[in-house]
Parts: sequence; structure tokens; C-alpha cells
Amino acid sequence: MGEGLKSAYERALERLKDKGMEPVETALTDEQKREIAEIRKEFEAKIAELEIMMQSSITEAHAEGEESEPRFASKRASLMEEMEKRVEAVRRRAKKSS
Repeated sequence: MGEGLKSAYERALERLKDKGMEPVETALTDEQKREIAEIRKEFEAKIAELEIMMQSSITEAHAEGEESEPRFASKRASLMEEMEKRVEAVRRRAKKSS
């Protein structure tokens, strides 16, 4: 059987390791935690907006017998990856300042 479902954070850590990067295990300041929370909130809003915009095109594509989910999944994955890169940048700054 598989390992079960993984969080976005766990998948991001695996991607970092695959790219030869080690995750940063540094204590974050309250300001850095707020910055990460703001980044996550921003990208959650972008993903929600994408879902709303894509819902009608997905419905139309299905009516026409086309597949639009791969495009949606690709855009969503791209946003998630960008979010994780920005969060990682904050974590790296934390490591440099410690």
C-alpha cells in the first residue's frame, strides 16, 4: 500500500530534496511567520480565483467533450510551486540571519 496522503508541505520538501536542496530547519521570528502566512493567504486567494474562473470553462469543455482539468491542474500546481518557493525564500532569510 502507499504512504497515504501527503500535505502540500511534505510534497514541497520532497521536491526540494529531489532538486538537491535541503529544507531549512530554523526557528522563525514572529515577523517571518506573519510573512509566510501572508504568502500562503495570497496564494490561497489566487487558487480560489483560478478555481472560480476555471469552473465555467471546465463545464463548457465537458459539454464539448474536451478535457480542461489537466490545464487547471497544471496552473494550480504552478501556483503551489511558486508559493512554496516564496515561503522557502523567507525560511532561507531566517537561516542567514541566525
